[in-house]
Amino acid sequence: MVLPHGSGYLIPADCPDEIPGQGHKGGFIGARWTLPMFGMLRGNDSVWVIAETWWDCEVEAQHIPDRHSSIDFHWRGSLGKLDYSRRLLLGFEQGLDYVKMAKRYRLYAKQNGLLRTLKEKSAETPSILDDTKSILYRLVK
Repeated sequence: MVLPHGSGYLIPADCPDEIPGQGHKGGFIGARWTLPMFGMLRGNDSVWVIAETWWDCEVEAQHIPDRHSSIDFHWRGSLGKLDYSRRLLLGFEQGLDYVKMAKRYRLYAKQNGLLRTLKEKSAETPSILDDTKSILYRLVK
């Protein structure tokens, strides 16, 4: 499973642990989930899902060791109504791994004008550039 929680969870089918916080039934994209893309792999087969209308999409993910893994999508009415179309974009592919799924989302984000560089974001939030100057790194030869 590929779950966008925090910096991302990668949960293999044989993982002996449940998803952290699994007692929580789910969460909204933008609150518990950091991106609107989720995925699952089994052998060479994979499915990825992008919730295009993510702002009122609640997602429940479960991993019960030795039993099953699942992802479930629910829409909650904005202002108490369900009066517009909801869309999930689904992709079924073979030979796709976690990194290629991330690249699929990056391509989707770029094609839909959602991808912005740090330089572009700094026009609205100048402190971003200050943050990038404080990143510590070291080159290993």
